[in-house]
Amino acid sequence: MRNHSHPEASISCPTCRGTGSLPKESASEYTALIPLSDRRLRPRRTCIKITGAVLLCLLLFTLLLVFLFPRSVHLSSTRPLIFPTIAQVDPEHNTVDLVLNVTANLTNYNFVPIIVKRVLVSPSYRSQVLDEKVIFPDAVVSSRSTQRVAVPLKLHFMSELAYVNFWLFMVQ
Repeated sequence: MRNHSHPEASISCPTCRGTGSLPKESASEYTALIPLSDRRLRPRRTCIKITGAVLLCLLLFTLLLVFLFPRSVHLSSTRPLIFPTIAQVDPEHNTVDLVLNVTANLTNYNFVPIIVKRVLVSPSYRSQVLDEKVIFPDAVVSSRSTQRVAVPLKLHFMSELAYVNFWLFMVQ
């Protein structure tokens, strides 16, 4: 028979007492034949692994926020004055109809492309809202770019803005 002794401490195995086999009646009591003082059972670098996993999750979460968090979309115009393409003045009923074609720049600051489904336009004159119009341009603006969008407007002025009517009538 071979002697199965522990090579580092040169003592016999306490489980099999150096015989190399376990008795049948005590074989079901043992789940592992590794002594509790063995170095292989001690956790190694557990703190480093947990810290690394937490830092990796924080990095991935931060990158996800930076690239996928929605940013605002900016609508601006490069023309300070907008002139009508068609102006119809009716001095009898004191009304003016204007057809305007406004071009605006739509800037996307996101890292993903956007689709503009609906734009609400509220033209105003001297802090008075003239009309509200919803347009549906269906414009696709690619990521981090600017695209021009044409906004056609038709404004109808009635008697409450008679000074505008008179001014437009005098211009024609």
